[in-house]
Amino acid sequence: MSTSFEDIHSIFLVNSLSSKIEELYKSAFQSVRSNPQEAIKIAEEIELLANSVGDAQGHLYYLNILGLAYLNLSNYELAIVNFTSAIKIANQSDNVSMSGKINNNLGMVYDKLGDYDKAMAFYSDAYHFAELSGELGLMDILRHNMAVIYIHLKDFNNAIIEFQKLLESKNKDKNIDLVITAYYNMASCYKYIGDFNAALDSVRNSLNYASTKGDLYSIARSILFQCEIFCENQKFLEANNFLLQNEQALDVDNSYITIQSNIVRSKIAAGLGYNSEAKEFLLTAFAQSDKIGLKQTQVELLSSLSELCASEGDYAAAYEHLSQYRKLNEELLDKERVGKIQQLQIANQLSQITREKELAEQSALSKSNFLSNMSHEIRTPMNAIIGFTDLLMQSVSIQGEERNYLNTIKQSSENLLHIINEILDYSKIEAGKIEFKQEGFNLEAELKKVLQLFSLEAGKKNLQLTVNIDSSLPAHFIGDSYRLNQIIVNLMGNAIKFTEQGFVNIQVSGLSLPDNKMSLQFKIKDTGIGISQEKIVELFERFKQVSIETNFRYGGTGLGLAISKQLVELQGGSMGVESKMNQGTTFSFTIPYLIQNDDFLKNPTRYLEPNEVFLEPFRVLIADDNPFNQILIKKVISRHFHNAVVESVENGLQVLSMLKRFKYDFVLLDMRMPEMDGITAAQKIRSMTYESFCNVPLVAFTAGVTDEERAKARDAGMHYFMPKPFTKDDLINLIAELGLISL
Repeated sequence: MSTSFEDIHSIFLVNSLSSKIEELYKSAFQSVRSNPQEAIKIAEEIELLANSVGDAQGHLYYLNILGLAYLNLSNYELAIVNFTSAIKIANQSDNVSMSGKINNNLGMVYDKLGDYDKAMAFYSDAYHFAELSGELGLMDILRHNMAVIYIHLKDFNNAIIEFQKLLESKNKDKNIDLVITAYYNMASCYKYIGDFNAALDSVRNSLNYASTKGDLYSIARSILFQCEIFCENQKFLEANNFLLQNEQALDVDNSYITIQSNIVRSKIAAGLGYNSEAKEFLLTAFAQSDKIGLKQTQVELLSSLSELCASEGDYAAAYEHLSQYRKLNEELLDKERVGKIQQLQIANQLSQITREKELAEQSALSKSNFLSNMSHEIRTPMNAIIGFTDLLMQSVSIQGEERNYLNTIKQSSENLLHIINEILDYSKIEAGKIEFKQEGFNLEAELKKVLQLFSLEAGKKNLQLTVNIDSSLPAHFIGDSYRLNQIIVNLMGNAIKFTEQGFVNIQVSGLSLPDNKMSLQFKIKDTGIGISQEKIVELFERFKQVSIETNFRYGGTGLGLAISKQLVELQGGSMGVESKMNQGTTFSFTIPYLIQNDDFLKNPTRYLEPNEVFLEPFRVLIADDNPFNQILIKKVISRHFHNAVVESVENGLQVLSMLKRFKYDFVLLDMRMPEMDGITAAQKIRSMTYESFCNVPLVAFTAGVTDEERAKARDAGMHYFMPKPFTKDDLINLIAELGLISL
């Protein structure tokens, strides 16, 4: 198929927007420390662009920038919320690289909070992801971060081990700044444990790398630290000579270096016996610290000043410096206490969030179990109601008013089943348990199914049903055709319900996307009663109807549109509506699908006419504790398969007994039975060594329709499913799927 100008334009547009997102992310990342509020604005722009093209990476960028911005604003609670959401999405999408980066960011948050155990746990997870993605640079950063945690914990030996691993890593493009800092911090660790030779070696390495790069700040910092090590080792003359040799290198426009330089000079002067000069250096450093608000440095300087004054016999000055020291130190202790209280409050808030999350998960599980049980209990009797009603309606002897009664029973039962399905679907969406299959499907065949489904209902109103598919579209796509049908059926059902005359039309067009994808746009247009503009706003809210009169007249739960919209959005699409009162409504939605290039396509479902008879013999065993279900299946099979042998039992134990005596073409296993349920029976059957026993096709015959129950059945060895209630077409198509007949 040739590529049109529109296709090229759309591909260019998507690529252009993706490039724009990358540019914005880099810009936000660069400004997130210096201007967090500006970074948040850029992040919001990223989110808008990402949503417009369904870019999941863009959404992750948005959450990551928000987390970093709130981290730099010291709003640790919001930082954790955003990073946690980002990690969940990154893990679900197997984005290993982003999982590593975001775990690292969470580690930094807990590092700031002083929760070093959690910080270390997140850094460790981040390292695992970085290792998986082969990001050596991130691995080096994480080694450094873990080493810093060990320093916080005063575990200098393990800190040194982590620094050494960083420096010995096979990363050819090592971050020189990280190497300089690693050597410098490692020198600090050696100094703390009293290994001055190792400390000197490390700080010299830091100085060498800093000199190679021309990093003036790091050069000055390393020179001063080397002088400190000399002083710690009582080598004051050596320190003085080294300082004089490198004095020009200390001429850096940096307040920290200036203060540290005066402190080091003071130590050297005091060590060489020049107390007056030492005091002058300390007073200068104190004034500089006061200017930029380094309170902790001032406290340390006041202590040193007090000692120097006392050693000279100036006790009045010593007392004055000591008084200042006590006052300032008390202020710092109060501030530290307040800080710890704030940290405890944040920790309590986070703990409360965790508890609420756990309670919500427990509540969701309880609700899921309740809905599963409710579904089973309601569907089981409905299976008999719908099934036997269908059998009665096939009888030519029932006519007139009695047939109308049966038709009312059938329609009411199907409406009730539809309501149950909507409630279950909405529950699954709320719980985040909706899964989308990726299977090949024929677009035209799927839409024809929908038309066939509504042809009778539309015929009663003389409505014209049409489908217009853009002739340039491919025939086959890969995606979840079941959910696509569900969305279209919902919109078509509404269109026919609210249209008394005219037509209902489905239009399908497409927009080419990169990576062999296409965004399909569906429009369902009707000539019905329309919707007022003020009501359109509420249209997609759950349990909402356009009006009370509409609810009374047309019925419904008000969940259908809310479910459809969320199903569309969960697949990376969008939904909208245009309407005019008494002129009609057009619902439109887009979903991106992968184009299927091969000729493979699942056999489309074929619906059999009532008079079709199959003569192929087969033997089936039904296991169901409900006698009505047993009778119903036997009746349906006997009506269409005259040579079929159907036997029934009430529990899994009886199934095992029957399989030892007879060979069956398939077994229908109810999931919930007394004595032994279908899951247990399936597991025992699959564990047997007899080929005729363990290889028999097993069909989960269940009123439980949740993904969890299907997964349990599949894990137990049941690879076929038939729901309750079932139709004759469900049963016939199942038998065809088993290969017992050809359709």
